[in-house]
Amino acid sequence: MLGFGFPLGTVVENLLGSFLLGVLSGVFLVVQGREWVKVGLGVGLCGGFTTMSTFGGDAVHLWMDGLMLEAASYVTISVIFGIALAFLGIQLGTKACAHYLKSGKVGAE
Repeated sequence: MLGFGFPLGTVVENLLGSFLLGVLSGVFLVVQGREWVKVGLGVGLCGGFTTMSTFGGDAVHLWMDGLMLEAASYVTISVIFGIALAFLGIQLGTKACAHYLKSGKVGAE
């Protein structure tokens, strides 16, 4: 918990992971990739990058240390912003991938 009572590193890591998973999900809504690629990038990459167990442990430690406001803020920020960033990532991934495919640059290398 970075030593100052709030697990900022875990929040940032999980929010970035939510956004990245959203982007990948958006791309795969446009491009039908192989299932093993989807699972490898989604569950493997994003799952390995984010840390649900640390999130849960940090929330419990904050609560048990009597830091109820910090615990509630941590959980609320993580869940609400995680969902929002996943949604934004899906929108960005879908639009960027569709734009790229529409540009005709695919296979032009």
